[in-house]
Amino acid sequence: MRWLFPFLLAVPATALLWWSTSVKYETRQLRKEIDGIRKEISETHSALGLLRAEWTYLNRPERLNRLASEHFETLHLMTLTKNEIGSLSNLAELQDRNGE
Repeated sequence: MRWLFPFLLAVPATALLWWSTSVKYETRQLRKEIDGIRKEISETHSALGLLRAEWTYLNRPERLNRLASEHFETLHLMTLTKNEIGSLSNLAELQDRNGE
């Protein structure tokens, strides 16, 4: 009878020890995954900043005007008049006329 009480305490204590150890290792693994994801986010954010800077540089109006002038005939570009530029309200009318 003396051994029954310590045994009854040892079984839940062992189970609790096993559970807490597994939670500890799972937590460590999740922290490693979180750190990896944070690093990936940081790298992606840096790359995005670089791409935004490059996009801004490449879309400077003076550069685009120069390129359009240089390649106007090669690309068979046509100048637009103000009558050729429509609005969104005109889009519905065009779709009705084309039967779409």
